Amino acid sequence: MKKNAFLLKLSLSLIVLFLICSTGCSNKSKSPADDTPFRQAIVKYLADHSYGMTIASIEKITVENNEAVVISKMREAEGLYALTVKWTFFCKKENTVWTVIKHKT
Repeated sequence: MKKNAFLLKLSLSLIVLFLICSTGCSNKSKSPADDTPFRQAIVKYLADHSYGMTIASIEKITVENNEAVVISKMREAEGLYALTVKWTFFCKKENTVWTVIKHKT
């Protein structure tokens, strides 16, 4: 009987912990619904710096005022390799246009 009560308490505790983490630990920053301006800024940045990379996917965009951080998976532009690498782009909004200031791999 004591074993069943312990298992019930443990199960309930784990469920409560899961619910708290899944709702209370979420990121408060909002990602824009349209990532097109950021894709255009990244493409321009890659061309300006002669990087032979292309965007595989955009994982996360965090915007705060006129600055943004874009986390993207990148792949080699020629398509020779199936590998992707994560790049972080730091963007700034100037005259309604987003531009990439720098990146980190």
